Amino acid sequence: MKIEALRNEPHISVSSIQKYIDCSLQYKFSKIDKLSPEFVSDNLVFGSSIHQALAEFNQERLSGIRMKLEDLKALFADIWHQKAYENPWIKYSTGKNYQSLSNLGQDMLEVYYRQLSAKEFTIISIEEPFKFEIDGLEVPMIGIMDLVEQDDHDGSIVITEYKTAAKAYGLDDVNRNFQLTVYDMAARRNGYAGKEIVFKLDTLLKTKSPRFEQFYTTRDENDEARAIRKIKSVWEGIQKQIFIPNDTSWKCINCEYRTHCDNL
Repeated sequence: MKIEALRNEPHISVSSIQKYIDCSLQYKFSKIDKLSPEFVSDNLVFGSSIHQALAEFNQERLSGIRMKLEDLKALFADIWHQKAYENPWIKYSTGKNYQSLSNLGQDMLEVYYRQLSAKEFTIISIEEPFKFEIDGLEVPMIGIMDLVEQDDHDGSIVITEYKTAAKAYGLDDVNRNFQLTVYDMAARRNGYAGKEIVFKLDTLLKTKSPRFEQFYTTRDENDEARAIRKIKSVWEGIQKQIFIPNDTSWKCINCEYRTHCDNL
């Protein structure tokens, strides 16, 4: 089933859980009231453009073709242009604009491309949707994994998540990353049970001089149990209609629902 179809059914996801934790009132505005946001963040559009470019890059790999660097950069520039050029809904961060982010995205992908390992795994799927049930939860967990591969040397499954970020991740951040834990749960419930599963976080950093950092991590039963407790606690809060504005968050000043919040 395609991710669009899954999103049309009652569900919960990593992004909705994170949104509720960050600000449960924003979650209500977005997911329950379905209010239109006042703007869309440049970070959101930029990140989705990078993801789309890498998905198409991997699709070429699946066909046995390694895309040339200049073609990858041109691909991103075209995707970004389609999404962002003269788009009045995008709110740019201070010092950023359409052209500067076009240049930054191309520079980031160049760093990524040049630091890729010569060793490549065998691609199993690209942007693989998933759905699974959790005991005691009325709705399924859904999501999409950026890239699923197999290491032909040992048969392990390698699941990659791409991130664009303003600052570097620490190893502890990666080892505790909630999204990767959910991917582990999804993989074991959707065809990869019994296999060794390794997670790879490929981070493209939006620093003055773009950087690419790669981390590997795994998950165990304790990680899954902790994630399930978090999922159930968030769902309980939603069901009990506990929606509290987090007006001390650094995200508050640039919230796309700020006017709705202020008018309460």
